[in-house]
Amino acid sequence: MPRLAHLDDFTPERGDRHYAGLHCVVIKGYSKSAGYQPGVKFEDSRFRNSWNAVYVAGAWRFVQCNWGARHLVNAKEVPKPGSRGKSDSLRYEYDDHYFLTDPKEFIYEFFPLQQEWQLLKVPITLLEFEELPFVRSLFFRYVMNLFD
Repeated sequence: MPRLAHLDDFTPERGDRHYAGLHCVVIKGYSKSAGYQPGVKFEDSRFRNSWNAVYVAGAWRFVQCNWGARHLVNAKEVPKPGSRGKSDSLRYEYDDHYFLTDPKEFIYEFFPLQQEWQLLKVPITLLEFEELPFVRSLFFRYVMNLFD
């Protein structure tokens, strides 16, 4: 697990932040985002993404503000950088799943480039991430389970 760094260790050059008494870092990696289909390999930058981890109440938790505020509806492909896509495909809706998300749930959609930012007791490989079932926030909201 990443240790809680001393405030002096947090620098803008490293992507670390300290706002309102919260320690926060920017994490880069892959996500099962718009256009993702089960079986896709994360070999290029097509599904690159970034999100945050914040240290709250003695533990690191994930925050993905973009996904928590809006989502694409019926997206069949990854939008090209700078393109807006169809105006009706972007829906602004609050989804609290993406704020202070438990690492055991977050790993189903997000894979950090730095293994320690999985925040899991037993980290997984990129291949294992690719093989995880494709689930979204509603799966966890309705407290659904996967069986072997």
